[in-house]
Amino acid sequence: MPIPYYRVKQLVSINGRKIERFFYRILPQEKVSTRELAKRINKGSTLAVGETELALQQIGWNLMQLLRNGQTVKLNDIGTFYLTMTTASKENPEDLTHKDIKHININFKPDKELLQAINEEPLHFVDLNKVNFVKEG
Repeated sequence: MPIPYYRVKQLVSINGRKIERFFYRILPQEKVSTRELAKRINKGSTLAVGETELALQQIGWNLMQLLRNGQTVKLNDIGTFYLTMTTASKENPEDLTHKDIKHININFKPDKELLQAINEEPLHFVDLNKVNFVKEG
C-alpha cells in the first residue's frame, strides 16, 4: 500500500531571518491497537491472541517503569528507548535547580537491522497534492 504524503509550508529561521520553506509530511494513518497487533503476531504463533495482547501490555508497562527509573531499554531487532530532557540554561552551575527542567521526552533509536529491513525494498509513496479527488453522487 502506498504511503500518502503532502506538502506543507513552514517558516524557518535561517541566520536569524524567518524564511518560508516547503516540506513533505507523511499523512498519519489509522493507528493499530494492541489487540490488532496481537492478532497479526498470532498468525505466525501458537499463542492465543489474549496471551499475546497481555505480553504486549506488559512490555508497555515495564517500558514505562524502566524509563521512569532513568534506564535505557533495548529491544533486540526493534530498537532502544531512552529519556532526554529540555532544560533552561544558567550561567553558573550552582544556579540550576530541578525547576529548570522544562520537558521530558522519550526518544527511540531503531536498530540497524530494523532500518535495513525497512530499506531492503523501496517504499511506495503517493503525493496527495497530485491526487485528483472525485466527489461521490
